[in-house]
Amino acid sequence: MEGIESGSKQGKRVVVIGGGISGSLAAKLLQFDADVTLIDPKEYFEITWASLRSMVEPKFAERTVINHKSYLKQGRLVTSPAINITESDVMTEDGSVIGYDYLVIATGHNDLFPKTRQEKLSHYQSEYEKIKSSGSVLIVGGGPSGVELAAEIAVDFPEKKITLVHKGPRLLEFVGQKAADKASDWLESKKVEVILNQSVDLSSASDGNKIYRTSGGETIHADIHFLCVGKPLSSQWLNGTVLKDSLDGKGRVMVDEYLRIRGRSNVFAVGDITNIPEMKQGYIAETHANVVVKNIKVMMSGGKKKKMSTYKPGPELAIVSLGRKDSVAQFPFVTVVGCLPGLIKSKDLFVGKTRKARGLNPKLPRFKDSEDNDMFRESENTDDEPPKWMKFRSLLVFSMLLRVFLIVYGEWQDAHMEVRYTDVDYIVFSDAASLMASGESPYKRTTYRYSPLLALLLTPNSFFHRSLGKFLFSASDLLVGWFIHKILKQRKVPEKICTYSVMVWLFNPFTFTIGTRGNCEPIVCAMILWIIICLMQGNLLQAAFWYGLVVHFRVYPIIYASPIILVLDAQGENHVCFDIRGNPRHNFSIYFYHIYLHYERQFSAVEKLISFLPQFTVQFALVFCFSQDLVFCIFLQTVAFVAFNKVITAQYFVWFYCLLPLILPWSRMKLKWEGLLCIILWIGAQTHWLLWGYMLEFRGVNVFLQLWFASWLFLAANTFVLVRIIQRHRFSPLFRRYESSSSSKNVTKLD
Repeated sequence: MEGIESGSKQGKRVVVIGGGISGSLAAKLLQFDADVTLIDPKEYFEITWASLRSMVEPKFAERTVINHKSYLKQGRLVTSPAINITESDVMTEDGSVIGYDYLVIATGHNDLFPKTRQEKLSHYQSEYEKIKSSGSVLIVGGGPSGVELAAEIAVDFPEKKITLVHKGPRLLEFVGQKAADKASDWLESKKVEVILNQSVDLSSASDGNKIYRTSGGETIHADIHFLCVGKPLSSQWLNGTVLKDSLDGKGRVMVDEYLRIRGRSNVFAVGDITNIPEMKQGYIAETHANVVVKNIKVMMSGGKKKKMSTYKPGPELAIVSLGRKDSVAQFPFVTVVGCLPGLIKSKDLFVGKTRKARGLNPKLPRFKDSEDNDMFRESENTDDEPPKWMKFRSLLVFSMLLRVFLIVYGEWQDAHMEVRYTDVDYIVFSDAASLMASGESPYKRTTYRYSPLLALLLTPNSFFHRSLGKFLFSASDLLVGWFIHKILKQRKVPEKICTYSVMVWLFNPFTFTIGTRGNCEPIVCAMILWIIICLMQGNLLQAAFWYGLVVHFRVYPIIYASPIILVLDAQGENHVCFDIRGNPRHNFSIYFYHIYLHYERQFSAVEKLISFLPQFTVQFALVFCFSQDLVFCIFLQTVAFVAFNKVITAQYFVWFYCLLPLILPWSRMKLKWEGLLCIILWIGAQTHWLLWGYMLEFRGVNVFLQLWFASWLFLAANTFVLVRIIQRHRFSPLFRRYESSSSSKNVTKLD
């Protein structure tokens, strides 16, 4: 199904224009804190200072050319150049209009790049073949690119004649004289001819004539040439935007100490495009990105200006790689050339560090897959991999063994102890199944109020063993864990986070005892998660079938109809239904005492409305506010439905336990201490209620009023925890919605 994703009313929209060194890092770091959109003309980001190594070693580009989607797990990618900026939107060449609350300009320099990663890799392979087959090479430009390219070719192809021409009086004019002299001496030691104070007329050579003429009248014989001069800034297009007055005379964007564009409180600029008087280098661009990310986070959280970071240029450092082992390095008080500074940069060119900063494996794993699977290769990150004993399959096997043990133990406890392990409902299920197996109605069994399909599923109990149903429920329990993992992986959650989230379900004492004691709730949970998977995969008919089936099993999932309809059809009508069951026995609900006192008579219309109105109001508000974040919405609905229901039993908690792992990756709540506080508060309120319940049930003490007060306390705890979860959640629409502008059929609005 084509995804649908709406703009976030809860999450701030951050748009990053430019997917280079600084733009890619900013998008990566903000993607789980805001609704991030990265705009870039190409599908990948490249570690540009390593590109010269890729020309002599094409395999090196496998690590330096990285698909944006490999690190941008949660953000959106628009592969089209930005052409205009207004006070609230960015327009792109393909007609998209992307709204923003915060904007980051990181467009760097103009250059002609292939659009896809595969095309870029093919380009490097082609350049390598040209160098390999040539006998002589001309390099025009004595800046860092020209010097590093000459050094790479000289080291890998020492037999080739290399000529480096520079129009300035010395090489590497951006560093000091001493560093330039050391670099020139190193090149001459590798038999590279260096010509200064001259330019080259590249048009003077034709395909059949490989003779180039310099401005000084010299002739250079070369089979191929490379132009290594500076590229113009990519800022000219800003002259037609609301930022036109933010450019200085050199076309650079004027920024303040917070890296905000002057006169703009929510628009930032990073990287080479800024007017900060400093060397324009990759590590500096990454520093810009880190400062801007922190400042945007402070602003989104409502923090004060004094908490924002200021940027101050540091001491001028420069390292120019000279092949695979040597470098020339300029530090504040010393300049060094040779293998010692080469240890800092030349071997890996900071590629591993740059990849790791974006959550990728520093050393690209080797796979036998085709190049079409590059995106998956790049997404492999050793930091995101759980330990071997925590691999998903290992967890499933261990969970299965645990559940088998508990089922066997439960049979022993039932036979030898006064307190039975098996849930009383399981006995009801089994009796109903026996009736069905003998050709009678399962509803002849008193208190059986479930679907006849449940009795049908348990008919093997009558023919083989009474505990077979527990194995079925426990298998459904494991299936829930598998579905949780599948949903999170489809949403591009890293493997380690997936594993921890699945463990919240598989190793929750409450959930692994539910199925092994013979409760059917895991079947319902599995069907609900399968419906989410069907919706994500676009199988609407299948989702509708399973939705009807799960409502047949349990009525409560009917509340999910509203957000599902709102997501699939924003104009569609929807209706919300609620369970009207009443239970006179004591339970967690605040209504139990009233029901207990009036159980023998009919409730008036006013009484029914009073008990129904809070439930309806809360459900309506949650659906209205959070429906586009479908998984989060149905989690909130379920928690609220249970908390405000007329009947609450412990098994109802499993209804939202199965959804909790699906929202954890998008929560900013830390386990220490906020998460622990919520857990302790919720369990404490429940334990307080259970103490009074024990006094009433087992001691026969009249504590109805105390129990009723405990129910109110439990409702307050549920409400507090629910509010904290909402406040700490990062809005993440399950689908993506594209809304056409009424003014133009070619304009797409991404809120």
